[in-house]
Amino acid sequence: MSDLRHDRKLAGEPLFGRQLLQWAATAALVFVTVLPGVSQSKPTPPATRSSQSTAQKTAQAPAKEGSAANKETPWTKQLEKYPGLMEEFARLFGRWQTEVQMPPARRQSRFLPLLAEGTAFYGAFPNYGEAAHQALQIFHQELEQSAVLREWWRKEGGKDGREAEESVEKFYQLSQYLGDEIVVASPMSDKENRALILSEIKKPGLQQALQQFITDLGGKGEAGLRIFTPEQLAGAKEQHKEEPVALVRPDLLAIAFDLSVLRGLNERLNQGGGKFASAPFGRRLAQSYQGGTKVLMGADLQSVLRKIPMGSAKDEAMFRLTGFADLKYVIAENRDEAPGQAANQLELSFTGPRHGAASWLASSGPLHGLDFVSPKANIVLELLLKDPAALFDDVADLVNATQPSGLATLTQMEQTLNISLRDDVLSKLTGEITVDAVADQTQPSGRILLRTNDANGLRQSLERLLAALNVKTRPYTDGGVTYYSLQLPNPGAPVEINYAFTQGYLMIGFSRKDLTEALRLRSSGGSIVNSREFLAALPGGTLADTSALYYYNPGPMMGTVLQQTQPEMADLFKQLNLQGQPLAMRLAGDETTIRAYGGSGATSVATVLIVAAVAIPNLLRSKMAANESAAAATVRTVNTAQVTYLTVYPARGYAPSLATLGPGAKGDCSSGKETEANACLLDSRVGGAGCTAGQWCTKDAFRYSISAVCKKQRCDDYVVVATPVDASHGGKSFCSISDAVVRSKSGAPLSSPITVAECQSWPPIH
Repeated sequence: MSDLRHDRKLAGEPLFGRQLLQWAATAALVFVTVLPGVSQSKPTPPATRSSQSTAQKTAQAPAKEGSAANKETPWTKQLEKYPGLMEEFARLFGRWQTEVQMPPARRQSRFLPLLAEGTAFYGAFPNYGEAAHQALQIFHQELEQSAVLREWWRKEGGKDGREAEESVEKFYQLSQYLGDEIVVASPMSDKENRALILSEIKKPGLQQALQQFITDLGGKGEAGLRIFTPEQLAGAKEQHKEEPVALVRPDLLAIAFDLSVLRGLNERLNQGGGKFASAPFGRRLAQSYQGGTKVLMGADLQSVLRKIPMGSAKDEAMFRLTGFADLKYVIAENRDEAPGQAANQLELSFTGPRHGAASWLASSGPLHGLDFVSPKANIVLELLLKDPAALFDDVADLVNATQPSGLATLTQMEQTLNISLRDDVLSKLTGEITVDAVADQTQPSGRILLRTNDANGLRQSLERLLAALNVKTRPYTDGGVTYYSLQLPNPGAPVEINYAFTQGYLMIGFSRKDLTEALRLRSSGGSIVNSREFLAALPGGTLADTSALYYYNPGPMMGTVLQQTQPEMADLFKQLNLQGQPLAMRLAGDETTIRAYGGSGATSVATVLIVAAVAIPNLLRSKMAANESAAAATVRTVNTAQVTYLTVYPARGYAPSLATLGPGAKGDCSSGKETEANACLLDSRVGGAGCTAGQWCTKDAFRYSISAVCKKQRCDDYVVVATPVDASHGGKSFCSISDAVVRSKSGAPLSSPITVAECQSWPPIH
């Protein structure tokens, strides 16, 4: 870090601020997201080390040519290189789950009475320092005991790994001076950053520790955090905007980005506190503390909405029609998962009765549709909506407020089909919708159930609609129930749909078996509502007080996906016993509030890791593809600029560099300032003054360069090249010459520009 110690600023950003962001990101990612879930997970006994692990056997077994396991991925290579590594990961996760002690819930906060009355945003977090230290100690113990893990970390962890360990250790050291809670609060301000960070000080020496902390980073007062005592604060002068400043009192640490924020806090402390605790928003937050909370975040949405410009009076009226103009508070919590209580809760409250789109989620009620759902279902969605006819009226009001003729097409279609969507269809439904899907490798199945209050009337309306569309149905009877089968046109094979009106529902499925199985489950009592796995996954362990439910059991479906996309991760998740853990979330509505309840930490960790295993490699590939697409587009832009330059300055031919096509050092591209030396055809990101012939000019994830073929100050040809900044940003380089054909070549980033002949040898892109 010696080079960083002498670099007071990097790209204009204070050194301390940059490092603080890096450490905050590291600590937040590992110890706020992962560790709380890990510690709340269902205990998994640490894996025992054997002479030859499953991973070793897998690595040593030859992969079939063309198989998924034979695909080269970073994890595949590392698992082959370090046999037994997967088993060591399982053991490490097992120890984290069973041994890391997370901070307990808090039932009060000292900070609510200290905040200003206008506070609109509030976040309270436990001090995760001790938990982070425990996790790091366990990791070091495993490194000592496991040769394969130690070798992997030594060779693959590299500088980033060492810096991560150092960040965690520094995070822990600082945390030892702080209290059990860290609060971030801010008013709704359209000016400068008014955020305030607060923590109690539980032992002396914090000011000296902070000063040493900054010195270790190579920062000084004017380039990083400035620290004041109450006496020093009075005479302090404002310096750089948005720089952190700290107030250290005997029992309190406060960090802000504006001296006036610290002065306001100090004045409130001297006067015995502020008025926020007695304000409505403060009282609502205090209620959450009384029930015991670990992480608490909230926002006064009325304060936010008052600061957001609505535009025209028409726009404001439109927003009010949605019902969301009445939003009051949003409160999110992570709590101890006690019996009958969900671990994660979110509350959206309104100033009065919900209306418009905000009222589409109905109040809680019985979920009868679940009686038809298989306990083997991988995805279940149950919704209780308001009266569908009233919901249609809300939509019509919104459309008419935006465009008076917006429903003309629907009206014309209804006249053609001789049916009213509102009166003949929606008015005959109750608003209860049930959807389930079972991911079977042989024949996937699924159902949609719509609860009806007039099954005969809805059946007649559907028959009229299908007849008008010239869709023929084939009725058949089974067990006293009449089913209907129809085929929908499809570019490939026709899609068969089956439906029936029975048990008060319109039931729709892909096959007759889907529907008969649903009826069997209800009559036998074998549905998902009696499944132990389903009930165990429910937030709070009950279906009471529910307006909507989402249930996802990755089980066999995720196992199949992982085996096809990331086979090495499939084995890891099997060892970690994560594949079979379902996720459930439910919503509950009443007249003025919508509440969401999330599942346990075990589910959260499993879901996060599974999504990461499947999605992150694809996201990285997508990001690389986006970078490459942008680079190809920039090359085309340079080609267009070159054609324009040739037209305007024919005596010069093509521009010899990107800088020639750009605005020059002064950046003045006002009318009449264009010259053959600086044509103002590219912006400074690609055509900066330093982008001279043969030099690289960086824009986003790629570097660009032009080399020209010139004789006697006239250039008759050129080659523009784009290459990734590094291999993580793209796997292709691009080039083009005066024929304007963009070509590409896969491989490592180029270290130097290429010639016209080399570019012509690359294949053109399509």
